[in-house]
Amino acid sequence: MLKTFLQHKKKLFTLLLAVWGIHFYMLLPTPLFNTAYSKLLFSNDNKILSVLIASDEQWRFPLTDKLSDKYKTCVINFEDEKFYYHPGINPLSIARATVQNIKNKRVKSGGSTITMQVIRLSKNNPPRSIWEKLKEVYVAIRLECSYSKEEILNLYASNAPFGGNIVGITAAGWKYFGRPLHELSWAEAATLAVLPNSPSLIFPGKNNHLLKLKRDRLLQKLVTKAIIDQQTYSLAIDEPLPSHFIDFPNKASHALVYLKQKYPLQHIFKSTLNSNLQYRGNALLKRYADEYAQNHIYNGAILIIDNRTQQVLSYIGNTTANNGIYHENYVDVIQAPRSTGSILKPFLHAAAIDDGLILNTTILPDIPTIIQGFAPKNYTKSFEGAVKANTALARSLNIPAVLLLKEYGYPLFHDKMKKVGLSTLTHNADHYGLSLILGGAEATLWDLGKLYSGMAKTLNHFEKAPLNKSYDANEYQAPLLLKTEKGLELNFKTQAYFSASAIFETFESLLELNRPTEEGDWRQFENSKKIAWKTGTSHGFRDAWAVGVTPNYTVAVWIGNASGEGRPGLVGVSKAAPVLFSVFNLLPNELWFKAPNRELFTTTICRQSGQKSGENCSEIDSVTISTHGKQTKLCSYCKTFFVNEKGLQVNSSCYPVAKMKQQKQFVLPPIQEWYYLQKSANYTRLPLYDKHCTPNESEIVLNIIYPYDGAKIYIPRQLEGERSTLICDATHKNKHSKIYWHLNDVYLGETTNQHHMAIEYKKGKQLLMIVDENGNQEIIKFEIL
Repeated sequence: MLKTFLQHKKKLFTLLLAVWGIHFYMLLPTPLFNTAYSKLLFSNDNKILSVLIASDEQWRFPLTDKLSDKYKTCVINFEDEKFYYHPGINPLSIARATVQNIKNKRVKSGGSTITMQVIRLSKNNPPRSIWEKLKEVYVAIRLECSYSKEEILNLYASNAPFGGNIVGITAAGWKYFGRPLHELSWAEAATLAVLPNSPSLIFPGKNNHLLKLKRDRLLQKLVTKAIIDQQTYSLAIDEPLPSHFIDFPNKASHALVYLKQKYPLQHIFKSTLNSNLQYRGNALLKRYADEYAQNHIYNGAILIIDNRTQQVLSYIGNTTANNGIYHENYVDVIQAPRSTGSILKPFLHAAAIDDGLILNTTILPDIPTIIQGFAPKNYTKSFEGAVKANTALARSLNIPAVLLLKEYGYPLFHDKMKKVGLSTLTHNADHYGLSLILGGAEATLWDLGKLYSGMAKTLNHFEKAPLNKSYDANEYQAPLLLKTEKGLELNFKTQAYFSASAIFETFESLLELNRPTEEGDWRQFENSKKIAWKTGTSHGFRDAWAVGVTPNYTVAVWIGNASGEGRPGLVGVSKAAPVLFSVFNLLPNELWFKAPNRELFTTTICRQSGQKSGENCSEIDSVTISTHGKQTKLCSYCKTFFVNEKGLQVNSSCYPVAKMKQQKQFVLPPIQEWYYLQKSANYTRLPLYDKHCTPNESEIVLNIIYPYDGAKIYIPRQLEGERSTLICDATHKNKHSKIYWHLNDVYLGETTNQHHMAIEYKKGKQLLMIVDENGNQEIIKFEIL
């Protein structure tokens, strides 16, 4: 019987021991502290750039990795001298506290160890009672079984209250002293060590005498224990106490918000941002923002990318508030889709070179144009007649760009821009049409920085690539903002979105600073650095862009109003470009791109047309062009013709062949010629035909300049209420020739030399025809509204 009882008793004891063991093991919750943390953004040199408060409105930083020796020494000597020797509780301290509390008939001392305080903090400081104290003792022993002393000390330091809504030693170091923990002095470390003991009572700036007494008492203990010497002590007690909270750095708030949205579970972000560039960039942008605010332009953004590593060196998503007045400064403009203006033109230029449509020097038409109701205009409201492609790009002329896109094909260009990563092209190509090149689409500064940097990387990698595979498949990879984000390895392939030679020629064109004065005082941007740069201005003066590229850096700038409000004078070259060049002044000087010689060859071109020289070209130049230029056509503007002894044009139908003299000359179509003559005094018109000869039927000799074919015209009434007349213009190769005018089959009259005709009109569709003495004619249709 006794034996049976003892056996049952042993089993019962074993069961109870097992139950207790399970209970003891399950005592600690996982995680121990289930609290919200602030978000911290660090620079690439480990400086705090920005902080976001935790969701419970507490400044609570994540668990610190390593405490400073000064702080550890101070907090252990103040809170728990036997911390490294007890198992979670200190019986002597508890006994001493019990005696003190009985004598004083109130709670004078708790006798808690740092381990017990960690347990209390993890339970959100429940009301003090004997039962709660017993539970703390029990759980503290359990905590010591699973955590090292260093881990427990870190848990305490990271979750202790430091007054107000400041939690944890790291946040406290910044809020009270504006420095990280390892940079604190003995006096500062001692101040933070005593604060959690009674953070609400001893508040900096409020009860400084009590705080100083506690701090100095702790410092005296350190002297007594020979931890610090007398001189250190004397200097420490003379240090002033903090009188107010210090604001956390806020130099990259938009970058932090962007990363928070991208990685919602992460709290500490170690970025690629350069703290020096971030601080100086913010100051630079604020200086310009203060100036532009006078014209009610309040917002701006700057993005700097290192082309060698694809890392973002500066991310300034917007300006700061202007004199405490906010103007959508919270908007991260770097990630906001905005109208592109002309900022995509370099990509079309490179694509057209690759497709064999143009050389860098090819002349493009710049004349009044209407295409299915779309009537592009140049910023200057004038026309060049004919302009070289590189000059049109440098001066950002709209009409040549639209006509080039029409020839290249907007669906093909739309597809190419999507492939290289323009993420905002959310509609099909027909939605944008030809306006795609003039701001009909939207882009983000992030995407533009990526694309321009991708072009730079193409050139940088070209020389390193093997001969049979010249291009990296990952050239247009998104920029890297975190140190933990890794770029893709070089993966060379045969084909490229844009060839190295086309990019090089495009960048060479963008080196030109030949901007007309109407577009801004570009001369202020002249400096020793070679920078390929492009500006853009959206319709309605809502967005001013500027992007600049060197081998090592890409800088992208946007200026405007985040609200979308347009402002007079909000133009890329006068508002965004000054910021761009000021940013480049912060960056080191560097050499220019190496020419991609494997994709270049030397050939001859016609000096006037810029096309490959043909048999009719009288003046030629030797130039280096892209190998894709072999596909371009020979010069189509130079003509061979014959003259008589008087220098008049003749042909075999009216003049003896043996007496003809052959001449070669650069000749533009009539309408291009008319506008070209307004800007170029060097152009020579073809000689007149002998009166006995008639031009060849294939030769275009006259053009209607205004109205344009397909135009819709609104003509207001005069002040007296009378209708205004419509003035029509035309041009003829023979300035002495007569032109006969007809409107809707009604004869209007004739003109000589200067071909202007004022016409009476009725509302509706019109048919205008001009005819010269030889029967050459042109007919256009237009509509009067």
